[in-house]
Amino acid sequence: MWIFFVVLSMTVYFQKDTNLDQMKEKERVEYLKKSSKKVVKQYGPDYYRKVKPLIIERIVIGVRDSISAGWMRREHKGRAYYLVEFPYDPNYEYFHAGFAARAYFWADTGIVFQVVFGNGWGFVEIDQPEKYKDQERIMEYERQPPKKQEE
Repeated sequence: MWIFFVVLSMTVYFQKDTNLDQMKEKERVEYLKKSSKKVVKQYGPDYYRKVKPLIIERIVIGVRDSISAGWMRREHKGRAYYLVEFPYDPNYEYFHAGFAARAYFWADTGIVFQVVFGNGWGFVEIDQPEKYKDQERIMEYERQPPKKQEE
């Protein structure tokens, strides 16, 4: 009987929201690095890059924000999120989006809601399984050679 309560409490603990803005910076950065690595490897494993450092940015929707999509500005104006960007080596390959992958996390819950890849495509609303039913979908990768530098 006691094992049931241990399992139940662990399940509740791991599903609990994590307010990223209330975390200490070092703890938040580690959480975002670990979580973004996991989501990129899940949805587009061939886009995962170990190039350091990751770029982490906090954005408030609708406040001098040109990145957020229209649906975000309509439904979440004033809400903050963290963007975690995986850079790549432009001497090895080319991504027209300017990055290998990006993961987006709500600041108030710590939940990833979107992942975008260097090919310009991605998956939105992955935090809403009722809207995003295909959790097994993987973004295909095709290497593009680096762009030649103009002399």
